[in-house]
Amino acid sequence: MEGIDRGQSRFGGSRQAAGETGEQLHGRDYLVYAYLQLAQDEKAQHVIDAIEAVTPDPDSFGGAFSRAAAPARYVVERGDWRGAARLDVVQNKFPQVMAISHFARALGAARSGDVAAARADLAKLVEIRDRLREAKNDYWATQADIEQQITDAWMLRRRQADTTMR
Repeated sequence: MEGIDRGQSRFGGSRQAAGETGEQLHGRDYLVYAYLQLAQDEKAQHVIDAIEAVTPDPDSFGGAFSRAAAPARYVVERGDWRGAARLDVVQNKFPQVMAISHFARALGAARSGDVAAARADLAKLVEIRDRLREAKNDYWATQADIEQQITDAWMLRRRQADTTMR
């Protein structure tokens, strides 16, 4: 709770985030995570709303990251697989950030039984991973690879469940 209180005072809680830098917005997505861990979903949603109300500098990694990570965390942490499958992918210049949304979408689609949608976002993840590898961005390429493997595993589990039901 003490960490949330510090985050609220530093980032203004769930109040409007207008004028914040990308790094300040990035701090807000961790505030969302903290609220979710305490089952304070409504407070988490208010912070997400504040993040989404801001248009960060297009060169701000932290701003782009927060706009992808916060809503993805919200649906995945709550097990809202259909909501995850419907997340928007906010276009930006950071492929590793867009991978966050594609991963949440693929995971949500796989877990809710929409294999075709899961495959489409999985293909985007693979494309992003390969671009990151080509750019020698090894850390983020590895993250995208992990996300791809997790999605593959859930799709395999879904296929096995479908086969068993027949």
